[in-house]
Amino acid sequence: GPTANAASTGSTPGIRVHLFNGSDLGSTSTAYGLIDVDNGVEVVSRNAGRAGTATFRAFVPSRYVGLSVFLQAIDDEGKTSQVHIETIV
Repeated sequence: GPTANAASTGSTPGIRVHLFNGSDLGSTSTAYGLIDVDNGVEVVSRNAGRAGTATFRAFVPSRYVGLSVFLQAIDDEGKTSQVHIETIV
Protein backbone atom coordinates (compact mmCIF):
# COMPACT_ATOMS: atom_id res chain seq x y z
CA GLY A 1 0.00 0.00 0.00
CA PRO A 2 0.95 3.65 -0.18
CA THR A 3 2.84 5.57 2.48
CA ALA A 4 2.32 9.01 4.00
CA ASN A 5 5.30 11.20 4.86
CA ALA A 6 5.15 13.99 7.42
CA ALA A 7 7.43 16.07 9.60
CA SER A 8 6.92 18.01 12.82
CA THR A 9 9.17 20.83 14.04
CA GLY A 10 9.52 22.81 17.26
CA SER A 11 9.66 20.01 19.82
CA THR A 12 12.25 19.69 22.54
CA PRO A 13 15.14 17.59 21.18
CA GLY A 14 14.82 13.94 22.18
CA ILE A 15 11.15 14.14 23.21
CA ARG A 16 8.62 11.65 21.81
CA VAL A 17 6.38 13.00 19.01
CA HIS A 18 3.18 11.16 18.04
CA LEU A 19 1.50 11.34 14.61
CA PHE A 20 -2.28 11.03 14.51
CA ASN A 21 -4.64 10.40 11.60
CA GLY A 22 -8.19 11.69 11.77
CA SER A 23 -11.33 11.58 9.66
CA ASP A 24 -11.82 15.36 9.42
CA LEU A 25 -11.07 18.59 11.22
CA GLY A 26 -12.48 18.46 14.72
CA SER A 27 -11.18 17.56 18.15
CA THR A 28 -9.70 14.48 19.81
CA SER A 29 -8.42 14.20 23.36
CA THR A 30 -5.18 12.21 23.58
CA ALA A 31 -2.93 11.19 26.47
CA TYR A 32 -0.67 14.10 25.41
CA GLY A 33 -3.33 16.82 24.97
CA LEU A 34 -6.02 17.94 22.57
CA ILE A 35 -5.53 17.70 18.79
CA ASP A 36 -7.51 19.35 16.00
CA VAL A 37 -8.59 16.27 14.04
CA ASP A 38 -11.79 14.27 14.51
CA ASN A 39 -11.55 10.61 15.59
CA GLY A 40 -7.75 10.82 15.87
CA VAL A 41 -5.83 7.53 15.96
CA GLU A 42 -2.10 7.37 16.66
CA VAL A 43 -0.32 5.80 13.68
CA VAL A 44 3.37 6.18 14.56
CA SER A 45 5.70 7.94 17.01
CA ARG A 46 9.35 9.00 16.89
CA ASN A 47 11.81 10.93 19.03
CA ALA A 48 12.57 14.47 17.89
CA GLY A 49 16.12 14.93 16.63
CA ARG A 50 18.69 17.47 17.81
CA ALA A 51 16.90 20.26 15.93
CA GLY A 52 13.52 19.35 17.49
CA THR A 53 12.23 17.79 14.28
CA ALA A 54 10.54 14.40 13.97
CA THR A 55 9.99 12.81 10.57
CA PHE A 56 7.42 10.13 9.92
CA ARG A 57 6.73 7.54 7.25
CA ALA A 58 3.53 5.62 7.82
CA PHE A 59 1.93 2.76 5.87
CA VAL A 60 -1.54 3.64 4.60
CA PRO A 61 -3.98 0.80 3.84
CA SER A 62 -4.93 0.57 0.15
CA ARG A 63 -8.59 1.19 1.00
CA TYR A 64 -7.63 4.86 1.68
CA VAL A 65 -6.40 5.52 -1.90
CA GLY A 66 -8.28 8.54 -3.26
CA LEU A 67 -9.37 9.70 0.21
CA SER A 68 -8.07 12.66 2.18
CA VAL A 69 -6.44 12.03 5.53
CA PHE A 70 -5.99 14.60 8.27
CA LEU A 71 -2.61 14.31 9.99
CA GLN A 72 -1.43 16.08 13.12
CA ALA A 73 1.53 15.57 15.42
CA ILE A 74 1.64 16.18 19.16
CA ASP A 75 4.61 15.69 21.46
CA ASP A 76 4.79 14.49 25.06
CA GLU A 77 4.73 18.15 26.23
CA GLY A 78 1.46 18.79 24.36
CA LYS A 79 2.96 20.91 21.54
CA THR A 80 0.97 20.35 18.34
CA SER A 81 1.77 20.75 14.67
CA GLN A 82 -0.55 22.28 12.12
CA VAL A 83 -3.09 19.86 10.63
CA HIS A 84 -1.83 18.49 7.31
CA ILE A 85 -4.47 17.31 4.84
CA GLU A 86 -3.18 14.82 2.26
CA THR A 87 -4.96 12.90 -0.47
CA ILE A 88 -3.66 9.34 -0.68
CA VAL A 89 -2.58 8.37 -4.19
